[in-house]
Amino acid sequence: MASDHELGQTSVSPATGTAGEWGTWVVRYRVGPPGLGEGSAVRVQLPETWHVWYRNSSHGTHSTDPAADNYVTARCAKPGVALACDVLGGTTDEYVKASRQGLDGREQRYAFVTEVRVQRGHLAAGDEIEIVYGDRQGGSRGFPAPLHPNGPEALRAAVDPGGTGQFTALPQAAAGTLAGRPADPVELTALLPSQLTVGEPGELHLAVLDRWQNAVSAVGGTVVLGTVTGEADYPARFEIPATHEGVLRIPIAARAPGLLRLTARIVGGPAADLEALSNPVRVTATAAEARPIYWGDLHSHSLHSFDATGLHPFTYAREVAALDCYCLTDHAELLTDEQWQQITRDAADHDTPGKFVTLLGYEATFGGPWAHHNVYYRGDRGPLFGADRGTLPDLWRLLAHEVGEDDVVLTIPHHTGVLWTSLPGETVPGGMGPNPDWHHAEQGPNPYRPLIEIYSGHGQCEHLDPDHPLAYEYCDNSLCTSVPGPYYAWDVWLTGQRLGVLCSSDHHHAQPGLRQTGLAAIRAPRLTREAIFDALRSRQTYGTTGERILLDWSVAGAKPGADVLVDGPVRVTAAVAGTAALDRLEVIRGDLSGSVARNGDAAAAFQVVHTLTGQGELDLRLEWEDPDPPPAALYYLRVRQRERIRGRVPMAWSTPVWIERT
Repeated sequence: MASDHELGQTSVSPATGTAGEWGTWVVRYRVGPPGLGEGSAVRVQLPETWHVWYRNSSHGTHSTDPAADNYVTARCAKPGVALACDVLGGTTDEYVKASRQGLDGREQRYAFVTEVRVQRGHLAAGDEIEIVYGDRQGGSRGFPAPLHPNGPEALRAAVDPGGTGQFTALPQAAAGTLAGRPADPVELTALLPSQLTVGEPGELHLAVLDRWQNAVSAVGGTVVLGTVTGEADYPARFEIPATHEGVLRIPIAARAPGLLRLTARIVGGPAADLEALSNPVRVTATAAEARPIYWGDLHSHSLHSFDATGLHPFTYAREVAALDCYCLTDHAELLTDEQWQQITRDAADHDTPGKFVTLLGYEATFGGPWAHHNVYYRGDRGPLFGADRGTLPDLWRLLAHEVGEDDVVLTIPHHTGVLWTSLPGETVPGGMGPNPDWHHAEQGPNPYRPLIEIYSGHGQCEHLDPDHPLAYEYCDNSLCTSVPGPYYAWDVWLTGQRLGVLCSSDHHHAQPGLRQTGLAAIRAPRLTREAIFDALRSRQTYGTTGERILLDWSVAGAKPGADVLVDGPVRVTAAVAGTAALDRLEVIRGDLSGSVARNGDAAAAFQVVHTLTGQGELDLRLEWEDPDPPPAALYYLRVRQRERIRGRVPMAWSTPVWIERT
């Protein structure tokens, strides 16, 4: 219950809601001692998470159409009082990208303020105004509870008791709170470390999730474990504690070298019959044989961004998604110095070498011809520079001047080749044309840009293919399409730039590592910030749509990211361990020599030169020889699994190997 205040107080009923469920919520404003006369007004704002909708949009909220969703009204039981209700900047559109100013003064995509003004009559202290979110009397479905709840969150309210247009905010204690909770459990995930040695203690991480991948707590029941491949010690049955918060950690130990996979199934309780197959684990006899793979989401957003929400991204990354490493990349544009300092502190506070590593970074939302870039620092501080301050070359000059050594910062482009669908009032600081002219960088290696994010929740930017199952057109992360032009990974490779690949989610609601929105696989000798950063810089990476597929790959004996001289046929080898049945492995060759490359014809320069088709296996090995390689070329591996997950085809992409014939 909110506390009393001289200008009144607000409360809401019901005070909770279940993720995604339609309902009606009534905010009650109890008038304070000054009373409200004609022309006086109160403004109310629900927490931003309560306006999050699909496709990285807010849902339209309005006071104009009683039959439409998210209809807001106001009422008062006192005789003789007439009220006018107006959602400021409201709309009935399903998907809304425009920002509006909230009661805290911030421009935010998910800020909707409802103003109720007294048109006639007088309200004395103790009288109440009811603001109804999701009024169903005219046929509306109501108002949805948040898809990604954060628990109790504060309402905001402000009062203009004199009708002068000057509003005074109620303190948080007088404004009340509204809480979202997860929906019913529908999914179980089972995650293991991708590398273990025989006898080394490990943990099986289980997460019970609802439809929107919120962790569901207190499900009760028993977990029954089994082995699919490999040998391991573990409790055959594990009772789920009543106090668990949607995440379970079960001790395991591998008994023999090879590939280990476990299964988990829940018996009893509301999550009964949910089951999962774990990711594959490469088990070695000794630590000296280990080549660890660490999994990270290096691109996601929280409430600090103008187009995002969410309070606990680091907690979700570590506890729910079970990531090894994470970087919060809120938009630099509109970030205050105070917010940047908070992000810097949060990254430092959550960095736990050996367990969970964080990088410090942000997104610079450059328009064309530069492309959106994420900026990552090797250390625990760095300057903030967004598209509102200049261009990508300006950023590189700043970094060279202020940071110094070029090995302490990286700038990585993402979702190139995208056309954002324009919606009324849509604004993004820095512009909405992210497609790059790759020639703005000198041909050859760029010390700041060793990688490209080849896939995110928005879709793939490997090459132009609007019919690809992971094209921007078919991914529901936003509203966008593919742009014809030389904007993709194939195109930048044709310029001679040596970019490796990774994937990350670009999730905008503080759920990094969300399944099927992108993960970076990073091969590093140890789990520290410095080792992860150095592996990124040296292109010891590959990317997946979110499945922890193990991918070992070499060309002419060289590992991904390398340049190698050859004097004859090129031998390609790969070993892939999937999280489900593998559909196919494809070797793609890019011809970097001759007129095709000089003309920038990516479709002609790149081709699938070998395919290994799976027959339902979890693991595949590929050995192939290119008898007549071009004078200069690159090779990379593309992996596809059979079964869609959350509507998307699971895939993986290796970093290329570049060859030159002697």
